[in-house]
Amino acid sequence: MSRPLAIFPRVPLWGLGPLLIVAAIQVLPSPTLGQSKMVGPKAANGAAMRMLERWDRALRTADDALTAGTPKKAIKQTNRVLNDCLRTALSGEPVERRLAMAFVLRAIAAHQLGEPLDARWDWQAALLLFPAASEWDLAAYGVDGEAIALIISKPPLDLKNALWVDQAPTGLVKPKKLNAPLPNFRFQAPTRTGTLSIRFHTGVNGRLHSPNVDTSSVPATLLAAALNSFGDWRFEPGRFDGEPTSMFLLQNLTIRW
Repeated sequence: MSRPLAIFPRVPLWGLGPLLIVAAIQVLPSPTLGQSKMVGPKAANGAAMRMLERWDRALRTADDALTAGTPKKAIKQTNRVLNDCLRTALSGEPVERRLAMAFVLRAIAAHQLGEPLDARWDWQAALLLFPAASEWDLAAYGVDGEAIALIISKPPLDLKNALWVDQAPTGLVKPKKLNAPLPNFRFQAPTRTGTLSIRFHTGVNGRLHSPNVDTSSVPATLLAAALNSFGDWRFEPGRFDGEPTSMFLLQNLTIRW
């Protein structure tokens, strides 16, 4: 039975160049981490193709690691892809498909490690980046793949009773951020600015769930980096009339690249 990697396009990566948004990849990482440089469209496309090839190698290694029952190795490989999003501005279907792949493979690895909440977030992030991921057949990953596929049909139980924080009814205490890292983008000389507004649900367990983009004017890689950071957020649950209560929050970011 085919795994998600089987849906990679069976054409040379160089043939995918026109699908990339060239305007979003004018600022690319130099060989020195943390530095960036302006390059022309031809050089930018070449650098983008090399990055996609590197991602493919990492994703295939992660896929093999899951098959071999070494989920920690799979997570390490998927993190290589997602960490690249802190220093590269790329968009387009080939990019979004691979980013979703990284989140899905990491979700399966998290489930293998007994971390269903991490798995839920990564799967939801994958669907936000590439909705067609919902059609991928994950059965080849056994019970872990089947469990991930069921997440979309089973929202958190407290979601239906969630309150909007900005409604501020009498007796409401907002969630308190305990750990809320923002993405540490590594563009030394940014020339572009975009905004990102994401809604999500804070559960009574202090975790985020069900991200949805309200508005975005940033490339897919920067959205992926933000989702990757939000997955690490932890809260003291909000309260209503003294009882832990799930709530909806809106997070706005201004990103320069």
